Amino acid sequence: MTLAQIKTGKTQKVADGVLKITFDGPFKDTPTVCVSSFWHKEKPESVSKIETIVSVDKFGFEVYSNNYHPKDYFVSWIAILDAQPV
Repeated sequence: MTLAQIKTGKTQKVADGVLKITFDGPFKDTPTVCVSSFWHKEKPESVSKIETIVSVDKFGFEVYSNNYHPKDYFVSWIAILDAQPV
């Protein structure tokens, strides 16, 4: 039986533009990635722009927005590769 591969993380974003996130090890194939931004110590409406996933491969992915903060802005993510792709 083949099991699904799942990886999760939270990465700090300290500059606007593209953020490259590398998985701790490669997937067997390109996974599905979902991201959510989190601005610690700020109101939810402080996140003024969404993070857009611009590329994904089995080694990592890139997100883009003009949101950032030197200490308090993070992108949390989950990457899943289904055991039996459709």
